[in-house]
Amino acid sequence: MNVLKTSELMTVRQHGAMEHTTPPCDLDEVRNYRLSRIQDELVRQDLAGII
Repeated sequence: MNVLKTSELMTVRQHGAMEHTTPPCDLDEVRNYRLSRIQDELVRQDLAGII
């Protein structure tokens, strides 16, 4: 059982298969990193209009 403080309960999000667990890393940060990589590649291939 995962026991969290009241302040942590408000900040922890459920993430699919990791539901009711604390993720090993900040998944929002990972998502933003991946989005940034995709956007950079679209710009590199001159497809910036898609963004």
